[in-house]
Amino acid sequence: MKDIAANGTASGFSMLISQAARGIKNVVKNIDSKVIATSVERQYYFNLDYDKGIDDVPDVRIIAKGTSSLIAKEQQSIRRSEFLRATNNPVDMEIIGTDGRRQLLREAARALELDVNKIVPEPTTAQAQNSASTLSNVDTQPDRKVNAAGDAASGGDFKLF
Repeated sequence: MKDIAANGTASGFSMLISQAARGIKNVVKNIDSKVIATSVERQYYFNLDYDKGIDDVPDVRIIAKGTSSLIAKEQQSIRRSEFLRATNNPVDMEIIGTDGRRQLLREAARALELDVNKIVPEPTTAQAQNSASTLSNVDTQPDRKVNAAGDAASGGDFKLF
């Protein structure tokens, strides 16, 4: 059996999993719209008919959105993880900085419903001053040659392009 080319990468594998789960998601969506919405709608009409304390109730249309919101949350989590992986390199770290990375990690942990303060704590004032002084030391070295990415420049043999 031939391997599918997309199976060789993490994003390709993720696409294959998403495609395979599409049928299951449709089944759950149908249960949501046909079973859950119908039973909630019937309960609503039952309450209107037999509960004497309800007056002036507007017309409503029951729409079950449980599965669609879960699917959207799952997709957002996947995109957030991909973004975290894509920005985990020295060039992007120089752009977003440690504070930006900390914020990204905090949002990822919050989406996973983890205790954000235990996993990614806020920096103390000493850490913030140390990180600021480290950044200022890198910028104030006039004899150090850097390339376009801000990394230490090396010899011409190491150029990729």
